[in-house]
Amino acid sequence: MTRSEISIYVNLLRRRAKDASQIHWNTALQVLRYLVSTKTEGLALKKTPMTDLSLKIYTDAAYGGEGSRGQTGALMCLGDQLVGWYSRRQDVVTLSVTEAEYIADCERAKDAS
Repeated sequence: MTRSEISIYVNLLRRRAKDASQIHWNTALQVLRYLVSTKTEGLALKKTPMTDLSLKIYTDAAYGGEGSRGQTGALMCLGDQLVGWYSRRQDVVTLSVTEAEYIADCERAKDAS
């Protein structure tokens, strides 16, 4: 079982591990409380007969604003089964929403190859 809804918080805490402050500690505690209260929920990957082996990759991007990096998210499905996902900061600073989406699509193309 995976918990994709907390990935943004886990990534934030991972990036700030060396210079963590009280707000980061409070965020970590909040995530842990959330996980305890929803421990029976999550995305379960089940073994199913695979009749459709087509690979589909869906992406989206969030423009980070002037002077900051955007965020890319992607879902990878083999047939109708989710086989991978990620959410991460883009490597470059983009100048528009269109450019952020273009970067996300380029990352999707690399994932597909």
